[in-house]
Amino acid sequence: MSDETFETNLAKTADVNELKSFLEHTWLCIPAQVALIARGDEALIKLYISTYNLSEEAQCELVRLGNRELLLYAVEKAPISRNATRLLIEKFVV
Repeated sequence: MSDETFETNLAKTADVNELKSFLEHTWLCIPAQVALIARGDEALIKLYISTYNLSEEAQCELVRLGNRELLLYAVEKAPISRNATRLLIEKFVV
């Protein structure tokens, strides 16, 4: 099993405490970041965003998730990509 597959499976299915411990010390690959966001656990997402920048793909998944509080939190931590900005406008403005 590749590291990418391991991280993605962990982000999707791991126990919250196990995942918290892992996230405190490890940057996730892009598919795992997307899986973490898709999981929808606000505390885990905030933990990750407070430590690492999200990939463009993960930013777009965060917009798709539609949690305004998390979006504001993410934008306060780091700029978002052009694609994530476009999705954000389409979802909340148009």
